[in-house]
Amino acid sequence: MARGIYFQNIGDSATYTDAGGLFTYASQDFVLCGWHRIHGPLGAENFLQNFHGIGFGKSASQTYRGGNFCCDADPRTSPFAMVTYSVGNAGGSFTETVTNFATGEDWFEAIVFNHSTQLFTYYWAKDGAGSLSSVSNTQTTFDNPMTVIVLGGSLNSGSNQVPESEITNVKAWVGASIASNFDATALFNEMNSETPVTTGAGITNYAWWKLANSTDLADSSGNGRTLTGNGSLQNGSMDPVDLQTPPPSRTVITGLRITH
Repeated sequence: MARGIYFQNIGDSATYTDAGGLFTYASQDFVLCGWHRIHGPLGAENFLQNFHGIGFGKSASQTYRGGNFCCDADPRTSPFAMVTYSVGNAGGSFTETVTNFATGEDWFEAIVFNHSTQLFTYYWAKDGAGSLSSVSNTQTTFDNPMTVIVLGGSLNSGSNQVPESEITNVKAWVGASIASNFDATALFNEMNSETPVTTGAGITNYAWWKLANSTDLADSSGNGRTLTGNGSLQNGSMDPVDLQTPPPSRTVITGLRITH
């Protein structure tokens, strides 16, 4: 069944802001994951940083941590090269990946911050894959505090960038020492479940946004962290195999005979 939010135009995004900080760098880990799809290529676009994915930052366009598609590559051609990185005065980009994404494919991505090691780890996998890939990078003091979760949108406010992407089923967790609970195996399980499934000591579900359509911005975790929709959001057409609900089981009774 089709689902998701389609971010098509300049200014289209969904955000959640906590001015006090999404988490405390010195004492808390933070995990964010979800699904997205690229719509492209961009026929008239001439700015190379596009296809904003799922991430968080010091502001909606500053010191962003997460996935961004087709950065430093031509967004007018497909398939697209994916680059995972941070931006902002702090520098310190993630190592570039060599993964290619084609138009209309559904991909899962996650980013995990470990406060003990000051390490960000980014995970990704194509719909139906049997495992996740990952890349890591340390943070810098300029990143603190992270205040905004950003879905879709443009990296630089007011630029000519357009997101041209869809996103659905985004989940987040926070806790004192939870990063070790969210390894590739645990995140693979999250990839294959609509509901949050990772449990353990100190793990708190920060938020869960199903994003079934353009108006579904509520926080299903019960924590009240409703997203703010920006621009003209549209209904998505995503249908990740890993999120599809299996058909109900059927019970077949044979050999029944009724006599009078």
